[in-house]
Amino acid sequence: MLLVGASLAELHGRLGAQLIPMASDYAGAVLRLLPSQAGWAAAGVAVVGLARWAWGRARALPPWAIAVAAAIDGASRQVLGEAWLGAVVEERLTATIGPAVLYFGLLPTAATLLALVGLILVPSRAVAATAIVGAAAACLAPAGAAPEPAPNLLLVTIDTWRYDHLGAHPAAVDPDLTPTLDALADRGWLFTEARAHVPITVPSHTSMLSGRTPWEHGSLTNGGRVHEDLPWLPEDLQDAGYATGAVVSGGVIRGSRGFARGFDRFHDDLRSPPAVDDLVGLRLVRLLRGEDDPKVFRAQAPRATRRAGAFLNEVPADTPWFLWVHLYDVHLPHTVEAAASAPFLDSAFDGLPDPCAYKDHPVPVGGPAGMSLGPRAGGPNAEREAQRRCGHLDSLQRRLASYRAEVRVADAAVAELLSMVEARGETERTAVIVTADHGESLTEHGMRVAHQFSAYEPVLRVPLIVVPPGGSTPRTSGVLVQHRDLATTAAQLLNREPPTDDGRSWIDGAGVTQVGSVTHVPFLTVRRGLGRSPDGAPRQQQAPVRVAVRDGASSIVFTPGLPTEVYDLLRDPGQASDLASAQGSAPPPDLLRAAQSIVSALSERSPETLDVDDPDLEAMRALGYVE
Repeated sequence: MLLVGASLAELHGRLGAQLIPMASDYAGAVLRLLPSQAGWAAAGVAVVGLARWAWGRARALPPWAIAVAAAIDGASRQVLGEAWLGAVVEERLTATIGPAVLYFGLLPTAATLLALVGLILVPSRAVAATAIVGAAAACLAPAGAAPEPAPNLLLVTIDTWRYDHLGAHPAAVDPDLTPTLDALADRGWLFTEARAHVPITVPSHTSMLSGRTPWEHGSLTNGGRVHEDLPWLPEDLQDAGYATGAVVSGGVIRGSRGFARGFDRFHDDLRSPPAVDDLVGLRLVRLLRGEDDPKVFRAQAPRATRRAGAFLNEVPADTPWFLWVHLYDVHLPHTVEAAASAPFLDSAFDGLPDPCAYKDHPVPVGGPAGMSLGPRAGGPNAEREAQRRCGHLDSLQRRLASYRAEVRVADAAVAELLSMVEARGETERTAVIVTADHGESLTEHGMRVAHQFSAYEPVLRVPLIVVPPGGSTPRTSGVLVQHRDLATTAAQLLNREPPTDDGRSWIDGAGVTQVGSVTHVPFLTVRRGLGRSPDGAPRQQQAPVRVAVRDGASSIVFTPGLPTEVYDLLRDPGQASDLASAQGSAPPPDLLRAAQSIVSALSERSPETLDVDDPDLEAMRALGYVE
């Protein structure tokens, strides 16, 4: 019995880190088990006593034989008990009495009785000595005698993060901006020519997790949903035995819209526990009156890292995990304090194009009503538009400084996530992918700190860092890669078959010859019947789209009904000069065919709308996605 007690104490000690977060529930479960434990212990003693009384050979057993049987009992209870405790942690205390009877009762008792019978029938001192050594080794050996667990995967997506706001990037505006992410890049691959397929949060994340482009998966706006028939990386890993968790920080990504598929834990509640200061202020009056808390449509990084830590605390040490953390701080509206952005004020414009370089640049204006070109040089509103783009630099400077400060906040959040992995002792067996869903136009193309409906490089070019388990020699790659291949790359990092058979891994180094991206009219329309035409048929809305396709040297922006823009990315990486309008250059035929093919695929899809009673309507309107 002493061996049994010591074995269980050692077992509970090793699993304490996982059990502490639910200590009260666990204590209740153990108390419910005590009668069963006592009963099985008494049954074992009674069986041994009965055997020694009724069976002469059993009475002849020396004390060392009884010690062997006790050691086997303790070892089997430890190994099988760990299986039960693992089930308890995984199922959050729902696996209690039934599995406990099996793991702590029937199986260990049966093993003990079989050992006794063996010792009785084969009373050899050599066999006894071997049994003692084996039982002791089983008791003392760590339960990790099982095969090495599969690698983990940490995926971090930083919303609205520009490629040149990564310090390690060759085009960085500030090489000291992201120390954590730069150190991470030193352990793996930095891809300098990574592309998103869409500058909108929901469809971009859908592409990353499904391995499908927006014109393939059908989600084009933040009102889209994840279709159940899509390949889905989280579901694939969950089926493979991974513990899967997600923490999202923006109100547009909801589990109810299909993102929760394949996740054991999906945290999309953006509220934080009330602080003491809240409870002693006016908020206490509202709570006492029974009024609801105000709606929250975004969350800051500390809340995301706390939720991520809670998920990791629930994962047993020998279970592989996949954790996706979505950070929203870099997205407008910025909430960083003025003191945090002040250090970036003097350098806010460093490394960025002059906004006046785009004073004559036509910008397509889209909406549910259709598409048109913005002011051109010489037009009636051109002077006012040029002043808007070139002037008010003080306010733009403050916004640029707050953008950089929020990038620093995201960098600190990644540092905290990595420290959590290190605290678990799993840095060497954890793969890490960090990227953005899309970038942000800061001074370019007449769009000041915005991204909706843009089809240009600052919005579609994204940072990308990939670190394999154990790290690697740092490598900077300039090959063209795309978001849709994230799922394939993740599978290769984890030594698994990819969820799709038409992707290519980033770390193979091959890249792609061209990448297509699409922007859809950014505003969703609330479906209130949408009215009817005079003949009684439902009134159809236009759903204007823009398509950008680029290869290693050139980029075109194709908008049905408007002139196609052509850019030389080698000589004009900021896309300030449209060669089609300035020099009459024709778009490269292969890029034009690819753009037309994407538009053709999109023409078969209906525009996305939200029902008036959609539960996410309020969040979409608050974040500016509903007109």
